Amino acid sequence: MTSPTSPSTDTSSTRGQVSPSGTARTRTAPQGRFARLSHLAGRSFIPIGLFARLPLAMLTVGTLTMVTSVSGSYAAGGTAAGAVGIGSALVPPCLAPWPTGGGSVPS
Repeated sequence: MTSPTSPSTDTSSTRGQVSPSGTARTRTAPQGRFARLSHLAGRSFIPIGLFARLPLAMLTVGTLTMVTSVSGSYAAGGTAAGAVGIGSALVPPCLAPWPTGGGSVPS
C-alpha cells in the first residue's frame, strides 16, 4: 500500500495520478478499427464512401416515386421499390465472385 504523500507506481489505473517525474499521467483509450480508418485510408475515405452508397439508397426512393407517379398506385410503387431493395441486397453477393474468377485472388 502506498502512503498518501508518495507518488503511485501502480500502472493498472493511471488516470489522474502523478508519475515519479511529477507530471500527471493520463491513459488513452485503445483505438478500434473504425477509429483508425481515417488514418489508414485518408480523411476523405468516409465522406466519399457515404457519397458512393447514396445512389443505392436513393434507387428505392426513385423507383417508388417513378412507379407511383406513372401508375397512380402506391401499392405498385411499394412493390417495385421492395423488389429493387431486395434485389440490390441479394444480387451483389451472387455476382461478386465473377470478376475474380470464382473466389478471392491469392496474395
